[in-house]
Amino acid sequence: MRQQQIEREYERLLALAQRRKAKLQDACDMHRLSRETAEIAQWLNIKQDITDDVLKAYEEDPNLSRESLETKLDSLKQDIRAKEHKIDELVKLAEKLKQNNQNEEAMKVYEEIERQKTSLEKFRRYVEGLEVKLVKANELKKFKMDSEDTLE
Repeated sequence: MRQQQIEREYERLLALAQRRKAKLQDACDMHRLSRETAEIAQWLNIKQDITDDVLKAYEEDPNLSRESLETKLDSLKQDIRAKEHKIDELVKLAEKLKQNNQNEEAMKVYEEIERQKTSLEKFRRYVEGLEVKLVKANELKKFKMDSEDTLE
């Protein structure tokens, strides 16, 4: 009888420990989601500013090479693909947490991840548009150089 009582208490404590472990894991995952979502937002802001500056510099400075800018854009596109993959992982984790917790914080984090996913998609399209602008800027640069050569 006493042994059964001890075993029941042990099972109850074990179940409590498992629930606490699951809650702690969810809390860690929530923190990770928040942190990584903020990192992606910061990365996007920095890259957007740099990208605008690079294109302006290319349009204004005849000494910059098209190839170096194409390399930078290719590198940026690879970074974007990596961030898209990361966001997909975060979405899966957020959906799991949303189902487990059904709390307001999980919903907010999930919505923020979706906003970052949308922002990243817009930025990807923007970078693809920059490639077109780069071609046009290169044509303009060639035209200016040709016209300068003709005038001399």
